[in-house]
Amino acid sequence: MYRTAWQIALCGALLLNGASAIAAATAVTLETAPPKGFEDLTKPSSIVLDVYYGGRLLANNLTALVGPETLQFEQPEAVLDKLPATAQYEALLARLSSVLPTNSHRVCLRTQQSGCGVINAEVLEVIYNPDRFRVDIFIGRDYLPTREAVIDPYLPPASNRFAVSQRLSGSWAGARTDSDGNAVSSSSATLFGDSIVSFGESSLQSRWSVSDSDLQSNGQVSDLFWTRDYRGKALSAGLFQPRGSSSLFINSGALYGIEYYKSDNTRTDNDQRTGTPLEVHLPVRGRVEVYRDGRLIHSELLEAGNQLLGTRSFPQGAYEVTVRTFSEDGRPLNEFTQFFAKDSLLPAMGEWQWNVMLGTPALLSSDSLMPEATDETLLQAGVGRRLLDEFGLFATATLTEEQQALELGSRWINEYFELSPSVIATDDGRSGFRLSASLKTDWATLSVQESRLDSPDAPVAGSVLPRGFAYRTYSLFVPMGKGRLNARYSQRDGGLTYADEQLQLPELFAGNEPLRTLEYQRPLLRNRSWYGDLRLAYSDSGIDQVTSLNLQFRYRSKRWNHGTFLRSDSGSLEGERNFAGFSSSWDDRDLWANEVQQQFFAETDGDAHSMRSNTRVAGRRGHFSSSVNYLDSSGSDNNVSGNNGNTLSYVGNFSTNLVSDGDYYGWGGEQGFGSGVLVEVDGAEDDEFEILVNGQRRGYATGGGRSLISVPAFDTYSVSVKPLGSGFFDYQDNSETVTLYPGNIASTRYEIKTLVMVFGRIIRNGKPVTNATFEIEGQQTRTNEYGVFQLDYYGVPKKLVSTAIQWNNCTVPVAEQSSDKDWLNLGTIELNTASCKRNATLARK
Repeated sequence: MYRTAWQIALCGALLLNGASAIAAATAVTLETAPPKGFEDLTKPSSIVLDVYYGGRLLANNLTALVGPETLQFEQPEAVLDKLPATAQYEALLARLSSVLPTNSHRVCLRTQQSGCGVINAEVLEVIYNPDRFRVDIFIGRDYLPTREAVIDPYLPPASNRFAVSQRLSGSWAGARTDSDGNAVSSSSATLFGDSIVSFGESSLQSRWSVSDSDLQSNGQVSDLFWTRDYRGKALSAGLFQPRGSSSLFINSGALYGIEYYKSDNTRTDNDQRTGTPLEVHLPVRGRVEVYRDGRLIHSELLEAGNQLLGTRSFPQGAYEVTVRTFSEDGRPLNEFTQFFAKDSLLPAMGEWQWNVMLGTPALLSSDSLMPEATDETLLQAGVGRRLLDEFGLFATATLTEEQQALELGSRWINEYFELSPSVIATDDGRSGFRLSASLKTDWATLSVQESRLDSPDAPVAGSVLPRGFAYRTYSLFVPMGKGRLNARYSQRDGGLTYADEQLQLPELFAGNEPLRTLEYQRPLLRNRSWYGDLRLAYSDSGIDQVTSLNLQFRYRSKRWNHGTFLRSDSGSLEGERNFAGFSSSWDDRDLWANEVQQQFFAETDGDAHSMRSNTRVAGRRGHFSSSVNYLDSSGSDNNVSGNNGNTLSYVGNFSTNLVSDGDYYGWGGEQGFGSGVLVEVDGAEDDEFEILVNGQRRGYATGGGRSLISVPAFDTYSVSVKPLGSGFFDYQDNSETVTLYPGNIASTRYEIKTLVMVFGRIIRNGKPVTNATFEIEGQQTRTNEYGVFQLDYYGVPKKLVSTAIQWNNCTVPVAEQSSDKDWLNLGTIELNTASCKRNATLARK
């Protein structure tokens, strides 16, 4: 009995302790259910959603039951039908029919935010953005079909079957010097025209120019031919510049004839070609002009020293260029002619590179519109083959009635070096070679370019080779901590000497002096807004040596960039000069639809002062850029020419296009390409829209108008539009895909309607009026359970003012409101203030 009582007492104590523990646990339990009276707010409601897959819009009229953390599609079959085909249809349908987590915490809130916007799905998951009513669908890899990396290595047929395109572009350069009351001016300008009539993958092309240079004083037609380039094969006939030749020595120039060759233009996996470098020496800061066949094709302003010219925009092919250099005050410094060629890369693995060309060489003449045909007939055939992944061989044979030449070459590339040697020999004993090589390591990069061609003993009629030349350049790049060291050595023959005694500079140009350059650059300061750089350079041309020390600091903000610099130049001809200056540049970025950049520079050495302005404007009507430099050297004693005075020098270029596809026409284009897309925005008058090509901005369009977006040929583009403003629009957020060949002009049309949003709240005696239907601007709307209403209607954005709303033949005055041109907030409307004696509607002013 005693034992039983003890057991009962022990059990009672345990029960009391357990109750205390349960009470304590209950005290810290978090309540996750909605508060009493707010259960309806957490119930799933039917919402119309925009459904995306892979970033592309699938549908914008699908509905789903959406709760705080769950989503369930109401038409799962309709969603699945728009998704990519799958072999596991039932499994995906079952997942789409189930209740899915919204994963709204994965929505990207900032542009630079990482780890958002995607989700790794085992079967199917979604990310729901409640602010945009958007659902992105993600499917597991096991439920998607396997796609070939390259289904077809060639472009599809052209989207456009007929179009006319006229590209106009121009380049100009010049200077005006005023010294001791005597003004001397020099200028050169060229207007180019590329005319194309396209028939799908075929086109009739013509290129002409008008120049006022001393090498060409009137108009000239350089090309007039028919061509077809489709699925890796190109055929041209007429007057043209050969494009299929892989020769690095033979420059046939313009040709009357026919050419058939393997083309990489229509390959979707084609690599880019690069050009051989052009280097000039400038003892002082000055201007460089590059001519081809008497036409100005490039110009830029450069600092003193040995400078590499930018050749990215040079035409493809092999040809001679004439390079002229001028000092800042317009003095001619040097002129030389050099053979220039764009290097060819290896052919695609398993495919031959080949070309056949037959015709009569044409000679451009300054006093004739069309080139004159020679009496010679030229036949050329070439082949190339990639034998290994990293190695290929090339061979070209060229024959005329008087001379035959055979050229052999190879290309070997890998992770650490590139090697491209080639040799040529003719039946009359001439020979030559070219070598392009580079060695890349973690601590240095060495590049070598060398070429040589023997000169003939006597002029040879019908020669397929140019006159003899020799050129070599070696460059070394070495990273040194945070800095880098660059060294270059180059030498060429055939330099020209100016014999004009008034220039007083004949000793500068012996013609074969090597150019040596040593340059060290190191960043001194790097943070979010400030940049600091140190540059130490030495250049030697044999006659003149220039040493330069440059210290520069820059400050960057959203649209402005400011910089200041100190520079010291020491040269054997100019002596020692110390400079100080500043620069400012401004970029409109997203301020305007046009792209506008403006740069200002000012510099002084105490005696001479210079100012420079660079302007670039690219808009829907074309592209324009200009550089103007003003030098006041009236107080300088270091001017070698002795022409102390004022000099204004300038360079510039522009481009625009006139096009038609037979039904529509347009003009403009931010870029100067011969192909493009006419984008028409139907509706949204006067609103501006950004035009995206492959996801990148390429121009803009105005509502109710048509804009030309100029893009390169031989490519497939995805074109879409995006509003630039902050208004509300109703349109399909999708894209159109077009494939363009030379001269093609595809037309796209987007129907966009402007929406005006009106919203407010209706009450009676201070209580919300729920589920009430009334009319605004002829359209009906309904209040929700809180008396709040919203109505989107199509209209022209204007400043909106509302005096009253119509309610069952009664007029209710609007006491408080706020508005902009795209929305109107009517505030809280009290129905007890209604007047039923007359009707009134929402007014717009």
